[in-house]
Amino acid sequence: MRVSKINHLDVDNLPSPIIPKNKNYKDLTNQVFGELTALYPAGYLTKEKRLAWCCKCKCGQYLLVIAKHLLNGNTKSCGCYQAKRAVESNQSRGFQIKEGDIFGKLTVLKSLGLLSHGVKRGEKFLCKCSCGNEVKVWGIYLTQGETSSCGCLKSKGEQEIQSILTELKIPFQREYSYLDLVSENGFPLKFDFKIKNFLIEYQGDIHYLYRQNGWNQKEKYEKRKERDIQKKQYCQDKNIKLYEITYQDNCREKLMEILNKEGIFFE
Repeated sequence: MRVSKINHLDVDNLPSPIIPKNKNYKDLTNQVFGELTALYPAGYLTKEKRLAWCCKCKCGQYLLVIAKHLLNGNTKSCGCYQAKRAVESNQSRGFQIKEGDIFGKLTVLKSLGLLSHGVKRGEKFLCKCSCGNEVKVWGIYLTQGETSSCGCLKSKGEQEIQSILTELKIPFQREYSYLDLVSENGFPLKFDFKIKNFLIEYQGDIHYLYRQNGWNQKEKYEKRKERDIQKKQYCQDKNIKLYEITYQDNCREKLMEILNKEGIFFE
């Protein structure tokens, strides 16, 4: 059997033991490497043809790991150890989110654990909105103030734009994102509306002002400004049209101006 450097295994379909070709191989049977216990030799890598061992992690997961990575300490668990350390690291830096914590209209019910999010990993939470809906939210979106409801709470400006587009029967996408546009933490940056080949951002007063108290304090305001600049630069580099409607604009007039400029006609 030929395997990759690390493969998770189905407990009901474990590979059979093999007799290694090299009779002088190092026997790792029952030796412990971090969270892993080596059980038996079970195959070779495709390119390097290195011996791989069937291992069992303390969490109960079975996986295949090449002997070299066990011996040099590169692989110490099925991934659960790194996940645990990442959560502990976040908590030590003051990012701990607990059951019962409230973010806007959302109350945290429980953690869903550390999950993959694009090329990054983050902790996700099950939350209950004050409107009664339950929603799964990435922790970083809660702490950064990016998500504060199940979607029922939008700024008045966003609600008005959505209402006008719906009234005019103009197709649009909400909270549109690009895979290669992410924050410093590796999470997607979202645009409020995508219509055909252009984007619209509604910029409420939180993009221009911050408060001494409450969630929109100076640090979060500055982070928001950095992300705004990053999104504008991305659109400029990719030649994507980006329009802004601010809280000081007449929303309907500004939106009609944009639609007319883009040649979008309606009844």
